[in-house]
Amino acid sequence: NTTKRQKTGFWNFIFAFIPGLSEMFMGFMKMGISLLAVFFAGCALCTVAQSDILLCIPFLIWFYGFFHARNIVHMEPEKFTQLEDYYIWEEFGDTGDHITAKTRNKFVAVALILLGIMMLWNMASNYFYMIIPEELWDMLSPIVAYIPETFIAVIIIVIGIKMIRGKKEELDIEGKENS
Repeated sequence: NTTKRQKTGFWNFIFAFIPGLSEMFMGFMKMGISLLAVFFAGCALCTVAQSDILLCIPFLIWFYGFFHARNIVHMEPEKFTQLEDYYIWEEFGDTGDHITAKTRNKFVAVALILLGIMMLWNMASNYFYMIIPEELWDMLSPIVAYIPETFIAVIIIVIGIKMIRGKKEELDIEGKENS
């Protein structure tokens, strides 16, 4: 069992650049290993999917990891001693939004389906490259290359609109209850 210690200084700062290392350095092994695993899983996802748009995932994880480590380092000592070692995904588990396991599973299923479609599209476009004449492919390739990213961008926009509408409806309901 590792003892947790709030370590500041040069090495902790350097370790913060690799998600999870600073947490492990301070004795939070579950936190550190899970953050490192999530970061490398995001990198692997980008490699397997061969999609530029997914590169934002490891970058977001990296930024989260860096600032997570720096926030722990600069916690007040009383809060630091109360901080428990947990797997990083547990931090997002109980958000108070009452997301059920069924909803979470649907979200993961949709994400996996979209990832599979993107991977199939990449393979199909490589096949089309081999069978379509070069002059025609030169005209079509820019369109073909951006179809998966365009599809995901549209989905992100639709989800954003639904979230805004849901929040607006929630605020309207709260406003009527308070009246």
